[in-house]
Amino acid sequence: MWKRGRREQREDLNSDRVEKLRDFVYASRVAADRLAAVVRQVDACTEDLHRIAENTSNLQAAIHSQGQAALADLQKTAVATQEVSAAADSITTSVNHIRQQSEATHQRLEEVVSSLSIVERAMEDVTAKVGEIRSHIQGFAHQAGQIQEIHQIIQKTVSQTTLLALNAGIEAARAADHGKGFAVVAAEIRKLAEQGRTALTRSSDILVELESDMQAMLQAAESGEMAVKDGVDQVTRVIKRIVSLADPFSQVNRWSIATSEASRRQSALTAQTNRQTAQAASAIEGVIADVGTILHDMNQQGRHIEALRILGNHLRETSNDLIRAFDAIAGWVQNNPLAIDTHRLTACRDLLISLSREPEIKEMKPEFHRRRLQVFLHEQPDFEAIWSNSPDGSFVFSEPPAGLVNAKERQWWIQAMGGNVYISEPYVSAISHRPTITIAVPIYGELGNIIGCLGADLDLREKPATRQ
Repeated sequence: MWKRGRREQREDLNSDRVEKLRDFVYASRVAADRLAAVVRQVDACTEDLHRIAENTSNLQAAIHSQGQAALADLQKTAVATQEVSAAADSITTSVNHIRQQSEATHQRLEEVVSSLSIVERAMEDVTAKVGEIRSHIQGFAHQAGQIQEIHQIIQKTVSQTTLLALNAGIEAARAADHGKGFAVVAAEIRKLAEQGRTALTRSSDILVELESDMQAMLQAAESGEMAVKDGVDQVTRVIKRIVSLADPFSQVNRWSIATSEASRRQSALTAQTNRQTAQAASAIEGVIADVGTILHDMNQQGRHIEALRILGNHLRETSNDLIRAFDAIAGWVQNNPLAIDTHRLTACRDLLISLSREPEIKEMKPEFHRRRLQVFLHEQPDFEAIWSNSPDGSFVFSEPPAGLVNAKERQWWIQAMGGNVYISEPYVSAISHRPTITIAVPIYGELGNIIGCLGADLDLREKPATRQ
């Protein structure tokens, strides 16, 4: 009896040790899996770092080369800008000289216009005077005509006087001695008539010459008046031409002022460009120096990444050795193969499919998923974890919180998003450190398209039907 009791105690002790060893093996297997996951992440990060380092090195080399080219271009730009500045200064000087000459020419044109205006007024006065002279000459011609008429009357009178003297002489001859006195008078009258005829002949010649001279003077006055009018017209046209020339000179003057101001602004902008170019060149030189330093640091980083790669390889080999060792120990500790209740597994699958069809789940909103999945996990003791994912692999909700950021690389997500119901082989859960099975199902939208997935871990240990 005592021996049987000791044997039972030893069996209980061995069973307790085996249970503890089993727990240790499961926990170690989870740790080894986590180490393997860390190694995979380290490998992925190492590859990314190596690729980034290569790309960065190439980019920095290109930046260094482009920086040298940009620096050379900036130096050429600085030289060209200085040439532009010198040309702008030369243009400003030339424009100022043109403006001064234009102003002087404009002033001279104004003086010429003023002088021509005086000449125009003087010629207009001359025209007026010539008109007056022509009027006077016309008056003289008219008076000469009247004198000619009087002269003709006198000539007729002289002719009649001569005829009367002749008749008187004849009558005196007839009267003999009684007519001697009358004969003397007749002789004197005849003498006076002869003198009057002679005077009339001379005055007639003078009147003819005077009339001819008057006509010549009148023609000369008219020609002079026409010439003066032509001169006035020509002076007026010259003034208009000169005034029309003054406008372009004024325009040239305004353009010269505007060009001078533009050249001044261009010189100021060119000077500013020179300063900015110098600053940019200095900045590029600094960047080139920094890029050189970064290239040196990247080379060192490349060596560190290579060392990290080697370390990752060692860790991967170590984690694989640990997994194989713990799997061997687990096979030795586990006396009986893990029995899977297929009816229970099918029921859990159907529960998860039914849950994925609920409207709250199809909304794909975190607050809806949190409320519904927490209630489901509390009501269903067969599940130890539940979660939902978006089409991009991110987690909508997870209880307990997911250890992943994105599940796109996980097989259960790939299968569920492909429209399949995924059921894994038994494995040790990272949450409970106990054997578990993962189930994942797709979530369909109203149009029949897959809008996400729903996943859960089964607790394979015996538990009550409901949680209190």
